[in-house]
Amino acid sequence: MDDLLVDVAHLRRLVREQKELEADYLERLEQTPEWNMLRSIRDDLKSLQEQLRSSEDALRQAIVEQYDGNKKGNGWGIRVMKRVRYDLKEATDWCRQNFHAALVLDTKLFERVARDIEAPVQIEEQITATIDSDLSAWEA
Repeated sequence: MDDLLVDVAHLRRLVREQKELEADYLERLEQTPEWNMLRSIRDDLKSLQEQLRSSEDALRQAIVEQYDGNKKGNGWGIRVMKRVRYDLKEATDWCRQNFHAALVLDTKLFERVARDIEAPVQIEEQITATIDSDLSAWEA
């Protein structure tokens, strides 16, 4: 196990050093004209993407408003989807009487209260390991 602790400590140090290198390099890179150009390109791209989303939304809205039963046009299409709408309480009551399989157990809630309500469960212990964040004593 000591070898594994040394390995983890070593790899953590390498990761820490690599993150520092990345931060230093990024800081220097942000001072260059190329970085400023990239920032400008990204700003322009973001603006164009927002305009595109808005334009696509307007087009979709216009297509839906002019929908006349034709599901395909030049450059557009219509998808008709059926959605089920219902009152949750009424549907739940109906399922309790007619369709038990549709009622789903809230497992997180059940597991949290199972011992307190004397539910038919078995409690098992699960052992997990933790690793200290400071492994400097194991660094070579």
